[in-house]
Amino acid sequence: MKKGVFIGLGVIGMIVVVGMMKNPLIYERYQVELEEFESFMSSYGKVYKDDDEKLMRFRVFKDNLSYIRVINLENHSWTLAANFFSDLTFEEFSNIQLDKSLNDETNENPDFNILSSNEKSLNLPNSIDWRAKNAVTPIKNQQSCGCGWAFATTASVEGAWKINGHPLISMSEQQLVDCSSSYGNKGCTSGTIVNALKYVQANGLANETAYPYTASTKLCSKSKAALVVAKISSYNSVQSSSSNSLMTAIVNQPIAVAVDANPTYWQFYSSGVIDGNCGTTINHNVLVVGYFTIAGQTPYYVCKNSWGPSWGMSGYVQISIVDGLGTCGIQTSPAYPVV
Repeated sequence: MKKGVFIGLGVIGMIVVVGMMKNPLIYERYQVELEEFESFMSSYGKVYKDDDEKLMRFRVFKDNLSYIRVINLENHSWTLAANFFSDLTFEEFSNIQLDKSLNDETNENPDFNILSSNEKSLNLPNSIDWRAKNAVTPIKNQQSCGCGWAFATTASVEGAWKINGHPLISMSEQQLVDCSSSYGNKGCTSGTIVNALKYVQANGLANETAYPYTASTKLCSKSKAALVVAKISSYNSVQSSSSNSLMTAIVNQPIAVAVDANPTYWQFYSSGVIDGNCGTTINHNVLVVGYFTIAGQTPYYVCKNSWGPSWGMSGYVQISIVDGLGTCGIQTSPAYPVV
């Protein structure tokens, strides 16, 4: 028996292990999984309140590893891997990271100027990546606050501000979380890009240093919010259900979008192009920073997420380009600021 097999599993866990010892193959597999779990805990700084919770999280972790292995054996165009969320069930992940109310609150608005497919460029470039043009700040982490809407909004403003001749500045998500409730947003509970852009148009944004992120909803600090470093003059939407319109818009600047971050695809996403039927039940927001339409390859959008740099492709996800509402509903309601 390897040293440490029983550590932190409590009486119930010890009984389970003793039972497994009767079958060497099962016990050996259990040892490997336990070592993987201990490595996972160490890598991500996971601490549990007691042995019972640790055992429960270990079981969830094992189930998730099994799911990841099965999906990867199916040879999809994307792969999954264990990450910070590996000790959460799909339901827990959804409740913590996603916004279930977004599906009932589209980013469409009658005041928008809508970029339609009739305005598309006749010769769209095969690819564009605003990261290469220094118009995208480093990956951020919303943590256990369901405010992807705030991160997608600040990211879109950061890009537009840079493209219009200003320095690239990391802007404050916390300001939007705390201060935009009168525009219809609800902090860590829910919000939309449109409501956030309305707030930015009226009030501007402070930078991240002046109004730092806390991953919680607090009272608006008027003194911090007054330290404005960027403003926008208006905001527009892109025609829904049109890949040509969205790509045309991306040529000009990064675009904030709403998506269905279905946990069966997104929770453990590691690499590749998501091209499956991940749904159109909108529950999250990301920033499209580019697209690639290279001959012989699946065309895809490159999206900046807000779940930290250890998630996905160093914080990014690739979503296949198709018409209609798009893969994961990415063409449901794109929007962008005008500086």
